[in-house]
Amino acid sequence: MKIVFLTLYILYILIELLELYYKRRTQKIPIEDLSEDVIRWCQIMYPVRKKSPCVLISDEKSRSAGEYCYLTNTIKIYRRNNLSHNFLISTLIHEYFHYYLITSNDKNNLYQKQLELYGYENHPQEIICRAAADKLEKEYLNSRF
Repeated sequence: MKIVFLTLYILYILIELLELYYKRRTQKIPIEDLSEDVIRWCQIMYPVRKKSPCVLISDEKSRSAGEYCYLTNTIKIYRRNNLSHNFLISTLIHEYFHYYLITSNDKNNLYQKQLELYGYENHPQEIICRAAADKLEKEYLNSRF
């Protein structure tokens, strides 16, 4: 009888520990904190000699998950279109690579011209940014969680 009680008590403790672990792993991280951490990580992995981009979290409606504006050096994240942390991480990395690649007015103008020529899906820079976000989202998650 003591062995059964002891076994049940140990199982109870293990279940409690697993629940605590699971709660900690799934705890909501504020979008602002996660955004700051992802950009900081990107800057460490891919440093640039220009001012760090400002990340704005927007509640506006948009078709996009995010966008980078060279003129204001701003990454705008559309909260409504980034419903999971994984998608937000991918969006931030994608937009960081626009920041990384567009380093002058000429490159910003080239992006716009190529957008007219190739469209969004086939745009050379979008292809690079999507590929980087796809691969580096996993790298970021492995390094942080």
